[in-house]
Amino acid sequence: MTSQPKATDRRVLRTKKNIRQTFLQLLSEKSLTQLTVKELSEQADINRKTFYMYYSNIEEILSELEDELVQKLVLVFEKELFDREVFDSYSFFENLNLAIHGDIELYRTLNHADLLPHLILRAKNALIDVFFRKYNIPADSDSERYILYAEYAASGILSMYTKWFSNDFHMSLEELTKTAAEITLYGFQHLIPEN
Repeated sequence: MTSQPKATDRRVLRTKKNIRQTFLQLLSEKSLTQLTVKELSEQADINRKTFYMYYSNIEEILSELEDELVQKLVLVFEKELFDREVFDSYSFFENLNLAIHGDIELYRTLNHADLLPHLILRAKNALIDVFFRKYNIPADSDSERYILYAEYAASGILSMYTKWFSNDFHMSLEELTKTAAEITLYGFQHLIPEN
């Protein structure tokens, strides 16, 4: 009796995985607005009724993928801000690197489809939320200083990754991690040559 739900669960997971993989493959070929449920269903070798058992529309697949990516980033933010007594910028970026590296092809696909900025905005808002929770700042705080600090830090961190994905940098993800940690620790002074 317990084996039936497991088999069903495996089928559900397999079908959803197939739909998502097909979605990403099509997304690498055309824009989100050009994708249709009919085409996706045909490519995934399922009928449209099966698609609608799992998703109400194409955008819902993207939203689900973004939710998962943002949740992985939030776990890094929380671990690094809540589990350490002292903030360690290298550890923060190293763990961020690991989280991103695990889904690097997904990030590249989203970047290719011009969908990375939306994900980055969601990740930025999540990072700001974690920052506010860490320092017990109410979300409706009128302290402009806290709001600006959180905005600056979150925007800067995530903009670096956006720039790295958007350009064909020869810098590895590991080098990006080191650079981000150095900028966080030393600011721009570290880059300016001494006279």
